[in-house]
Amino acid sequence: MNLRQLEALVWVSRLKSFSAAAAQLNTTQPAISIRVQELERELNMRLFDRNRRRVSLTAEGRECLATAERMITLAAELSARGDGRTSIGGRVSLGISELIAHTWFSKLIAVMSERYPEVKIDATVDTTPTLVRGLDSGEFDVVLVGAHHLSTTHPTLDLGSKPFVWIAKPNGQPIERPLRPRDLQSWRIITWGKDASIHQSIDKWFVEDGAYPIHRITCNTAVTMAMLAAAGLGISLLPRDLVERELSEGTLRIVPTEPVFEAVRYRAIYVPVPGSLGQIVAEAAAEVSSFDKG
Repeated sequence: MNLRQLEALVWVSRLKSFSAAAAQLNTTQPAISIRVQELERELNMRLFDRNRRRVSLTAEGRECLATAERMITLAAELSARGDGRTSIGGRVSLGISELIAHTWFSKLIAVMSERYPEVKIDATVDTTPTLVRGLDSGEFDVVLVGAHHLSTTHPTLDLGSKPFVWIAKPNGQPIERPLRPRDLQSWRIITWGKDASIHQSIDKWFVEDGAYPIHRITCNTAVTMAMLAAAGLGISLLPRDLVERELSEGTLRIVPTEPVFEAVRYRAIYVPVPGSLGQIVAEAAAEVSSFDKG
């Protein structure tokens, strides 16, 4: 048994394809097939079901996958210690959420540049579901994302949480009490599209109070949502950090609500492969994150 065999197991299981795994590992499809076959012989078990249109893990394969990922992660840690930080180089593909891009992403880049000057980072800002799908398909090495509920087979590191608040253009009249979801359902809601992970959480917040917003404006960038809210086109749920300037200038105000919307938890998710730059970025992100760690 060797790491190349374990890598083949991990990537075939994630990409659901021997040819895609071969491309990811810079080898040929026959080579990947041989590695998997050798591993199956050594373990005396069938790891993949090849009788379907898409390759899938058998029950025994699913049990082996977690162990294989741990072994690959440990190998990566040993490799990093042996090489030393200053000798690490290469290119890493990173996906980040919009809030991180607007807050501490620049600090992360500064830390990585100082510690690993030979590492090149290609970053993409997008929604959580899109980034997680990209991680699964091999497009990203690591993603920094937020969601109330997130399921993944990849290793994760906690980045903390951030509260979201309802904001709107001031109308000169004070809000005397916190508003419930049913009080807001007749307002125009400026919100993320259905592909965003927070979309379902917002719907749930309304539904649990027996409410459902009638008028919506759908948008997938928080900056545009804040601009539309400041123009008086509706109310929007956004991270307070993104609208601090508008709040201080008085172009937006916080609309107090009951219940308070649950804070969103952020995580770094990475692919565990030998010499994983994704893991290095994830650990640096956990270190520099300014989000609430409590």
